[in-house]
Amino acid sequence: AFEVRPTPDAVTSAQAAALPTAFLTAWFGLKTDGNLKTGEWLLVQGGSSGVGTAAIQIAKHWGAKTIATTGSEEKAHRLRKLGADATIDVSQNDFLPEVMRVTNNRGVDVLLEMIGGEVYQKSLQALAPGGRLFSIGGAFGAIPDSPPALTEGRKATRFSITNYLKAKPDDFKQLDEILKLVAKKKFQVIIGKSFPLAETRAAQRYLEGREHFGKVMLTM
Repeated sequence: AFEVRPTPDAVTSAQAAALPTAFLTAWFGLKTDGNLKTGEWLLVQGGSSGVGTAAIQIAKHWGAKTIATTGSEEKAHRLRKLGADATIDVSQNDFLPEVMRVTNNRGVDVLLEMIGGEVYQKSLQALAPGGRLFSIGGAFGAIPDSPPALTEGRKATRFSITNYLKAKPDDFKQLDEILKLVAKKKFQVIIGKSFPLAETRAAQRYLEGREHFGKVMLTM
């Protein structure tokens, strides 16, 4: 099966299990729908999530600049250490004016959105002319079924790594390069907390409480 790949000795089993969905979603979302280029600004809504922490590192690897939102100053500090150029603690600040301040009122070129609801709608206002927003799901609110009408070349799309790899199964081999970068410590796989399989409900509550930083895993 194309989902089975060898892992370098320097990559642990836990890292290998936590890596594929988060890193492949970030990699191909930023590459295709985002079309992220060197020097551009990326805003990651939900920077402390598994996909968010992956996207920050990938953007830095590609030479882009990143703003990441999160829910506490402690998490914001960790995101800056991970490579974010700027962070916004949304428990204390409205993200939109902060994004405009950091980008000199221009807005961001690419926006990775995974919150949904009002945050999704407001995120559209953070796009620069020609900016690309792609959503990977609404963790805390709905996402419009059809893309909203936008001006000045802006666009909004929805991205699914499952659908992408169904259409392009050969692209799963990109995981080999990502694994090599993890083995070389160029990328970190952030595992926030692990729960035994029998504690699935506790893991779900932990996720819903928005306390996590990185991936939350179930172990057998």
